[in-house]
Amino acid sequence: MPDLMRLTSQGCSTKPPATAARALGGYFAIQPAANWIDTGDYVHTESLLLELTASTSYGYSPTRIRFYAFPYDVNADFGSQATAHSIAVDEATTQKRFTSPSLSATLVGDCSVAGEPTALFGYADGDERGYWLLIVRHNRLFGIQLFGTLGVSDKTIQDALAMMASVAWSF
Repeated sequence: MPDLMRLTSQGCSTKPPATAARALGGYFAIQPAANWIDTGDYVHTESLLLELTASTSYGYSPTRIRFYAFPYDVNADFGSQATAHSIAVDEATTQKRFTSPSLSATLVGDCSVAGEPTALFGYADGDERGYWLLIVRHNRLFGIQLFGTLGVSDKTIQDALAMMASVAWSF
């Protein structure tokens, strides 16, 4: 099962990549890490803002990171006291909104992405192993999913932390 300490020990952040920022849906911008290519299918989802796939040299191929803006009104859909942590606990234990019913999850941990409280859990779902990070900002729910086949490499973790460090909110 994925170890949350791989992300939380560095506060879910490191030095941002030295790449140009890319705006995502008017919500935020990120600086994609080098050696990751855009492989997203943005026609068949209303939530996916960006999907990047790492070079096969990273191992655990395919290794991907996805950035989401979920179509939820946090107060209406999760309750007026909902937080990223409470939503992550609910999702990790019940898999009712955006994860698979066959998912097995770790306990939920906490960190920060772009100054916002962020909750995360590791998961295994078939051959897929990775992490879900959930962020609540201005009553909206955002997600970052990092995963690979049977795991994610240290290089993947470092690139993901750099991309998360580059998040710049637009609203």
